[in-house]
Amino acid sequence: MNHWEEFRRIYNTRFLSKYGELSDGKIEEVEKLLGCGNFQNGFQRYSCEECDVNLIVPFSCKSRLCLSCYRKKLFGWSVNLSHILNIDLRHIHITFTIPGTVSNILLQRRGEVEDMISVAAEVYKKELIKFAKLKFKKEEITISDKDWLPLSPRTASS
Repeated sequence: MNHWEEFRRIYNTRFLSKYGELSDGKIEEVEKLLGCGNFQNGFQRYSCEECDVNLIVPFSCKSRLCLSCYRKKLFGWSVNLSHILNIDLRHIHITFTIPGTVSNILLQRRGEVEDMISVAAEVYKKELIKFAKLKFKKEEITISDKDWLPLSPRTASS
């Protein structure tokens, strides 16, 4: 059952004051999602001349809200990234998470993900330097900005 029309009808009275205006971009993403895999939105036909089998595949929505389409996009991105990165480079992977209550506050204040990633990377860098200085007091430890290049979504997609 599609509840989108009902949601749009009640949005201004129940959710507008808390979440802000329902922008054209948000509406477009939801409408793309709702049309994902619908043959009426177009399809591609694949035919095998040897066995006479036809395969008809509907177009996907490519919406960032669609779990299926977004999973395909992330897989393609990770495959591309694996070709770019030096696999012999020693590294660690760090996941930055924030509690749900803080996350809600940031989303309400329109916090940008890229800004949060940069702040998290800077905090981690400072803590790493502080830890290294405590552990290796006899040695001078310096990390320049050119040595510290956190991978952000902006640099990864280019």
